[in-house]
Order: sequence, then C-alpha cells, then structure tokens
Amino acid sequence: MKQSTKTTLAAAFLILAAFFGAALFRTPESPSNETASSTPISATELTPRIQAQTEQLLEKAEQEQTDRAELVELAQIRREYMRRLIEEAPQKALEQAISYADYHSLPPEVQALTETPFTQTVDYSLAVVCDHDPATPQYQHSIRYEDGTRSTISPTPVSRLSISKSGLPVQGIRLDDTSVVRPETFQTIDAENLNWATSNLPLANFDPTRDFLTNQPIAGDPIHAISGGFLFRFANEENLSQLATQLAALDARPGLSIGSPALIETIRQEAAPFSQNNFFAIQAAAVTPPTDEVRDYLIIRVEFSDVTGTPFTQPELETVVDTLVAPKLAEFSYNKTTIDVTVSSSAYTLAEVGSYDNVFTIYDEAVAAYIADGNSNPETQYDHISINFPRLGLPWEGFATIGGQEQWLNGRVRPSTILHELGHNYGLSHASYWQYDATNSASTDPVDITGTSEDYGDPFDVMGDGDIANGHFHIAAKQYLGWIDNSNWQTLETPADSGTYRIYRFDSADATGLQGLRIAKSETSDYYWVGYRKRYSGIPTLASGAYLIWENRTSLPDTPANNNNRCWLIDTTIDSPDGKVDAGLALGHTYSDPDSNLHITPLATGQDSTGDYLDVRVNIGAFTGNQSPTGTLTASESGEARTPTSFSFSGSDPDNDQLSYYWNFGDRTVETNSNSIEHLFPHGGDFTLKLTVSDTKGGTYTEQANIVVSDPTKELTSRVSNTTADLNTLAANESFVVAGGAGGTFLRSADGATWTNQSLNGFVQNVRIADIIWSGTEFLAVGSDFDSQLNDWVGIHFSSPEGAIWTPIYRTNSTAGTWGFTSIATNPENDTVVIVRNDARLQVKDSDDTWHEVDLGLNGVAWLSVQNPATILWTGSSFLLGGYDQSQPGVQNRLVLFQSSDGLNWTNIATTSGFTSDKGMKELTLLNGQLLGSGFKTRLAYSADDGLSWSSNRKGEIYRADMYAYGNGVYSVHGVIDNPVPDGQPETGEEDTPQDFISTDAQNWWPTGAPQASYNDRIFFADTFISIGAAGLIHQSNPFILADNSPFNAWIVGFTTDVASQGTRDNPDNDWAPNFLEYALGSDPTDFASVPAAPSLRYTEDGRITVAISRLAITDVDLTLEISTDLETWTATTTTATVDTELLLELTTAQSYADAEKLFIRIKASQ
Repeated sequence: MKQSTKTTLAAAFLILAAFFGAALFRTPESPSNETASSTPISATELTPRIQAQTEQLLEKAEQEQTDRAELVELAQIRREYMRRLIEEAPQKALEQAISYADYHSLPPEVQALTETPFTQTVDYSLAVVCDHDPATPQYQHSIRYEDGTRSTISPTPVSRLSISKSGLPVQGIRLDDTSVVRPETFQTIDAENLNWATSNLPLANFDPTRDFLTNQPIAGDPIHAISGGFLFRFANEENLSQLATQLAALDARPGLSIGSPALIETIRQEAAPFSQNNFFAIQAAAVTPPTDEVRDYLIIRVEFSDVTGTPFTQPELETVVDTLVAPKLAEFSYNKTTIDVTVSSSAYTLAEVGSYDNVFTIYDEAVAAYIADGNSNPETQYDHISINFPRLGLPWEGFATIGGQEQWLNGRVRPSTILHELGHNYGLSHASYWQYDATNSASTDPVDITGTSEDYGDPFDVMGDGDIANGHFHIAAKQYLGWIDNSNWQTLETPADSGTYRIYRFDSADATGLQGLRIAKSETSDYYWVGYRKRYSGIPTLASGAYLIWENRTSLPDTPANNNNRCWLIDTTIDSPDGKVDAGLALGHTYSDPDSNLHITPLATGQDSTGDYLDVRVNIGAFTGNQSPTGTLTASESGEARTPTSFSFSGSDPDNDQLSYYWNFGDRTVETNSNSIEHLFPHGGDFTLKLTVSDTKGGTYTEQANIVVSDPTKELTSRVSNTTADLNTLAANESFVVAGGAGGTFLRSADGATWTNQSLNGFVQNVRIADIIWSGTEFLAVGSDFDSQLNDWVGIHFSSPEGAIWTPIYRTNSTAGTWGFTSIATNPENDTVVIVRNDARLQVKDSDDTWHEVDLGLNGVAWLSVQNPATILWTGSSFLLGGYDQSQPGVQNRLVLFQSSDGLNWTNIATTSGFTSDKGMKELTLLNGQLLGSGFKTRLAYSADDGLSWSSNRKGEIYRADMYAYGNGVYSVHGVIDNPVPDGQPETGEEDTPQDFISTDAQNWWPTGAPQASYNDRIFFADTFISIGAAGLIHQSNPFILADNSPFNAWIVGFTTDVASQGTRDNPDNDWAPNFLEYALGSDPTDFASVPAAPSLRYTEDGRITVAISRLAITDVDLTLEISTDLETWTATTTTATVDTELLLELTTAQSYADAEKLFIRIKASQ
C-alpha cells in the first residue's frame, strides 16, 4: 500500500529554508543600500559601473580634503554592485577587484565595505550533497581561513579545487561570507603590488637572487608571484609554469596535505634552498597509501534543543560500523585500508535547528561540545569526523567533504550511506550515468556530448545507487585511490595497442592480475575504462560482459571532479526497455566509437588460476577499406520456455577477420559468443532475435528472426473448489496441498486438480484462516475468530497431520487485533512456534510447550488496519520477522525487520538491511535455499546472510511481490510493478500495475504479463503452480519438469536418443567405463572400441601410489581418488597431478602406503 507523508513543523521549516541541502537555514538580511539594488542589472552592465566606481573611490581616497562620509557612501554603493557581480559572474568580480596595494591604502572604515583581497593558506572543503536527486546542485565549496572563520566560495572553474585540502595556498577576494578564489596556484603581480608584497609578505626564496624552483641565479628581471601568503621569485615564466603544473597534479590527489599545502609547509619549516627532487620524491611516496592502513573515525552524536532523540545508541552505531561498514571498506580496497570507529558516549545538545546557518556551523559546534566534554581536539586525533543527528527535513541522508575530514549523517542511516560518505572522505565523487539523449531525443550515441550527467546514476557502484553487498567502487576509483598498482591496469592509446586482453574481476577482495583497461577516447583527455564487474551475478550483461565507464574530462569542464575520482556509466544497449540496468557490454557485442576509431568487444568469460576473467578485444585505428561480414541465420520458429532451442549462423568475413556473435533475444539473457547456440528462453511469449555478427573493427552483419515460445506456467486451468469462501493461504507436503480461508474453510488435494472440503465443523463463519505451513511433520494454521464474550477478535491456532482433520491448539483469551494471528513459523529442531499477532506483538511457544506474549516495542496499531502486514519465517538458523509500521508519522522508521534465535529475544536489524527506513518488508520466504523478500518499495530482494543485508539486481522500475513460489527450477511471483505518481500527487496504489514475474535464479526477474486474476497465495505442487483467490478461486498451471541443461546431457544426447541409455551410470557400449566416465575421458559412449585403456596403478619408491588415467581429450570434469579398506567407507585422498597432458593424467597420492596394506582405490569424476 502507498503511504502519505506527514511532516513535523521543524522539518517543514527546514525544507523551506534549506538551500541545496546545506546552505542557509535562515533568511539572509536584505542589502543595506536600496538605491543600488532597486533595478535588476546584468553582469555585463555591472562591470563598467564597478570599474568607474573603483576609479572614483580610489581617486577620492587620495584627496585629503575628501569627506570620509562621502567615501563610505561611495563604498556602500560599490559594495552592493560587487556583491551582485560575485553572485552572477565571479570571474569578472576577480577582474574588477581592488588590488592588494589599493586596498591597504584605503581608510579602515572604507576597507570594511569593500572586498578584501587575500593571499593565505586555508582549509578548503569540497562538499557533496547526497540526495539522490540529479536535478539539484551537488557541490558546495567553502574555506576556513587562518583565523577560523568560514566562507562559501562562489563557484568558478577552478580545476585544481577538485578535492578538499588543508593548508591550501589560495588567492582571491572575500566579501561578507562569500569568497572568490583565483584559479591559479601562483598569482603574478605587477610593480605596484610588488611594493606591497615586498613590504608585507615573507620571501619564499632562500636566496633572493636565485630562482625558487631551480636555485639557479636569476639573470635579468625576475618573475614575481604570490601564493599562500609568500612572495616567490622565478627566473622565467617556464619555471613558474612547471612548478604550478606539478603542484596542480598533486593537488588533484587524495590527501589533505599533499601538493601545494606541503610546499608551503616545507617553506615554513626548512631554512634551506628548495630542492625539487627531494620534495617531489617525498610527495610521490605520500600519494601511495600505506599498507594495511587503519583510519581513525569518530562519530559525534548530537541532538537539538527542539529536535531531540539520537538515532543510534553508542553500541548500536559502533556495531553497525564494525560489522557492516569496516569489513566492506577492507574488501573494496583488497584489504589495504579500513576504519577504526569511535562513537561518542555522550549525545550533545545543540541549539535550536533554525539558529544554524549551515551544516558546517553544526559541525563546528558539535566539535566544540565534544572538546568541552574533556576530549582532545578531534581534528588532530581522527582522520574523519562524522556528526550524527536526529532526522531533519533535509533532502539528503548523508553529506561529506570529498577527500576531507567532515561528514554528516541525517538520522538512522543505512550502512551503505556511511560507506558512501566514507568513500567521499577518501576522495571519491559520485559514480554517475551519462544520459546520452537528455537534450537530443534523436541521439543513439551513448556518449553524445549533448547529453547530461545523472549524478548518483550508476546503479552498480555504492558511490552511485549500488548496494553495499555488491557495489564495489569502480575500477578507475580504485586506481585513483592507489588500491591497484600499475600492474593491475593498462592504458591503450594507439593502433599498436590493439589486441585481445584478459582482464580479471575487480569486485572481489581477492582480485589480482590485470583488472582494468584505460582506453583513450578521441584526441581529448577523456578515457574509457573497461572492467569485469561480476558481483551482480543476476545481471547477465555484467556477469557475462564488460562494465564500461567514461572518464569524462571535457564535457563537464566546470565539474570539480576533473580526474578519475568520478566516472560515468555508459549504456551500451540504448534501444532496450531496461534502461541502464542492462548497460553492460554483452559477450560478442562490439561497442564502436567512430570519432575515436575505437572498437571494444567482450569475447569470453572463464576462470583460471588467477581468477574469474573476461577476454576483451580492443581495436584502435581507422581500418580504411574494412568490409563487413555476410552470412545466413538459421533460427527455430518456436520453442518451449527453459528448454534448449537451436540457432546458428553460417557466414564469413571478406577480410578474414575474427568474428563475434551478439545474440539479442530481448529476454534479458546473454548468450555465448559462438556461431551456434542452444538458447533457453526464461519464459514464454513472442520474441524477436536480433543477431549482430561483428568483425570487431566496426563492420557488422545483422539479421532478425521471430520465435513463439510456449510456457506451461502461464497455461492455466480453473479448478472446482466447491466453495465461495475467500481462499487466503496454501501449504503442501509430498502427498497433499492444503488451502485455507474464510468461514473456517480448509480444502485438500492430492493432485491440485480435485479438491475435497476439510473445513471446520460447528459455528465457524467468523473463523478466518490467514496462514498455513508444513512443519516437516504436520500442518500448522493460524487465523482469527470473533469472540462474542469479548466482543472482539482473537487469535486461533490449529494443527493437522495430513490436512484432513484440524485440531485446535491455542486460542487467545483477549483480543489480538482485528485480524488475530496472521503468520506462523516453526523451528523443527525444537518445535518452537512463533506467531505474528495483528496488534504488533508475537505469540511464542517455546521448546517446553509454554506460550509467551512477546512485545517488540512497536505501536499496537502499527499494522492493525492491514490483513497481512508482516511475515514470520524460520530461515534454518533463526527466526526473521518483516513488516511495515504504518503508525509512524511521516514515512521514516517504518521498516520492520527483526531477528531471533529462540523467538523470545529479538534484535532490530532494520538498519543493517540496506533499505531506507521508509521501506517495508512484509513478504518473506525461503525457497530452494534462497532467502527472498519484498514489500513497500523494497523490490524483489534476496539475502545471502540470513536476512542481515539485502540486495536487488533490479534497478529502475520497482517490482514488488505479494507472494513467491518455486518448483522444478522456476521461481514464480505474483505482485505489481510499482509505478511512480506525478509530483505532488498522493500514492494510492491505483497507479500500480498487477504483474506476474518469473526467474530461474531468484535474482534476475522477468515480467510475464498481467495475471488472469488477483491471487492471495501461490504454491508449487505436483509439477504445477497453484494459485488461489477470492470466492473459492483456484487456478492450476500445466505441469512442467526441470529440463536437464547440464553439459553432460547436451553431450550424451548427441550419441544416443534412447532415454534408458542416457544416465550417468548407464553403459550402452558395455565397455569398462560408464557414460559419465566416457564423458570425462572424451570417448564415445556408444563405441566399445573408442574408450582408452583402463586405468593402472603403481607404487613409487617412497610408497606413494600413482594412478595413470589415459584419455582422448581434456574435459571440464574433475578426476580425484578415493580410498577404502572395506569397500563401504570411502575417503578422499590428497593427490598431485604429476602428469597432466591431453592424453594422460597421472595422480600421485600425498600419503605413502605399506606394500602389505589392504587398499581399494576408485576414481571419482565430478562436475
């Protein structure tokens, strides 16, 4: 159900007053001079006015007879014009600014009204707003001066300000709380300002007669420049430019003091000539992160006098960071770095929210309160400092400085948010997406420069919208942070670099080998990065394709991230309905950039001793005269879902180029790069195959075919239930399927087609059965009944050994909410039973058969108005409770997710889940070993860690499940596509589209069309899916079985069509080797003469045993040895392959055996 939003008065005030998420919380004062600001004036008009006013002001200031009041009036008028020019055209404001010498010639009362030119070191902060809204400004620049005051920076294209720095030398102007910073590290000065600088600034040169950089004598007039409060002398412009260029490269690297800050500190500390060799050698070493780095991370908990209550306790927050964030940071960095967290034991109360200008003020006061509590200054003790405060009505959950210390956490944030903000602190910007047709609807170029950047747009990277479980930082980011060295990535720039490269997955803690290709794009400074991101196993274009991103330095020149700490995901399937979900470059698919004479083609995936790999062909060059391949597609016209269907291509290339094959069936699958395939359609429907054959140099041949695919799961038959009662729930054992519903209804069937009525006797019209499970030994059911004495609804619980006779087990003696008991789970090991009550409590029967009522601390009306608000599940190791708390004001803190080992003691794990607190999780199930869940805005999610954290491969559209079922290799869901509502409109649920979904791996889901009816439950039984609904509705699919798609099966059917001879242990040619062993040895299972000689064994001199296995080919079957002394108990023995050739495998045991010892040895073949 969709929820409306309620907002507190304090939060509403913040929403109205917040400026880009972290600017003013209060309204600024009006300009002091109404005359100057009464009429709008453009920047073009402002410039000559300010120039004239400056000349007039300076001229009158030199005249002794000028009245000070007249000077002040002139300065006030000029001040307002200058303030507006700083806002509208900051670069022009620098050009019109008063010089250092002129400023210091003005009377103090006039200086107070003009912009202040400065040269000093500052703490520069580049903060990034994390609001997941690409439409809002994302970056905020501010500086803290040497006197401790802060100032925002009016945005200018200052490329060297791409990351936060401490003690950064800058020049610029300041007016009130706004500054404009000059783009260059060194500001050259004229003769007039040289006199001022000589008198007021220390000289950086150890010897004033020698060039600062080279320490060589200066011949002729020197070049004078200022930086960071120092005066520099250079022999020529070349030396100044060389030093500025070298420093700019270092300033772009992570590290608060790396680059120009280190230069100024060196000048201050060393009373010796500057040594560029020593300095840059030290800086080069500082750029490389230390081995096994542990950064100290402080989180200060605060609240406000008008917004109280800290989101986390100290132990809670430390546990979240220690168990969920720090290990992921270590994994992402290949164990090169992690964090050691300290959470303040005290929660400090700050002033009213509305009294703060911006979040930096909150930060400063939180740090001051922490120090006042007897702690040392954390800025000198910790690498990163976070302020965690109660949820405010700000559009962001997290906020941080890129490469800096500061961080803000708004409310009870997710672990992924903390990791994301730490990613910023380490030096990364957002992982983005290039919206190629944003301003050009006719574009088909994924990197069209008329497109726009979608901040946060990469759904696979935790620095974008990726989840914490899978979303490793992209490969360019890891290179930028120094987590991979030069042997792990390679730059390709010229035709000589064309070739096939094997790259290994980069999203694993054990990643090694070549992990990324950095390929030059055109004649610009842009690059493509090609990586293998395999962690999202349910997204075929990533698991079987290349992850392609763009290091975009030219299309967004004003973006502060002008290096590879920010990249843009490229959508290589621009014509697909899935948007960027299938953005990866699939096997056989050639990505061509004609402007760059570049072609990239993934060829194959595999695994070797280094790890999981992707082979990629890169061709760079014009390839003048290249001819396209030609040929013919042979395609089947029909097929059945999940059963192999044959397709092939016969053709050639006039230039004899290697061909690749991109089979696009439009069914979200990726095929192998081969001219002949056996395709498995995941579901039925009408499909159009588009085959693209590429010569990997830009030449292609394309052909299409239409295929009609049947699917027994969608072919439904209505069954007679002989009831008009609403049916709510299904359960099954090996013999029977049971349905339960209103009016005490129980139905049973042995085949899903014929149903018998097993309903309760007596007055049961008020009995409603909500949930049934099979415990392993009996059916257990729960529901509600109206108690006339209480005049209210109570919870009821029944059991039945085979679903025929139902025995009452438990009945509450007081109300359990409008819907009584709604869900049940049991631990079969000790018979503990946990039941969900509709009043947001639990009814628990412990292992001693004692009943308890458990209070979870939820509001009693949390889900009182909903029939199925929560689900309880036994995962095999713990109970898991999921739901949605509708009693919370607004939409925060609504996610319900608890875990318990005994049903009595529960832990709230909502924070660890990866979901924001406005989500819900009311549908939980364990099918085929897969823990699955869904609910309000949580998509079709899965968990690999018993429900602690959740992932979803589906990005973009929100698929939601109301029920899950599984059987014979197929997962089925009945649910909706959760469609967005127009801005300002309430969510009612009417906008949702009912939909069935299907999957073969529980991670990658396909919509299969609108369901025939609205169902209440679904189950797999008797090789069919059975669905039930209102008024006795029962639908049953056609039966289907699990097709054997194993490599062995594909092999054996090529030799014999006799099903009785196709088993792994069958031996149709009656030789010494059964079928599977012949498969392992590469021989013909139907030809007695084709099998190699039988294995032989011998003893080595030291008593070890060598087994020699002759074969005809190396296959993908593992051959090992097992040993027994009685032919009953067999034990695997460690061996070494002493010979491993195409025709012979010799396995030698690690253990020695006495000659007289009785032993039996067998060869085990496994795949």
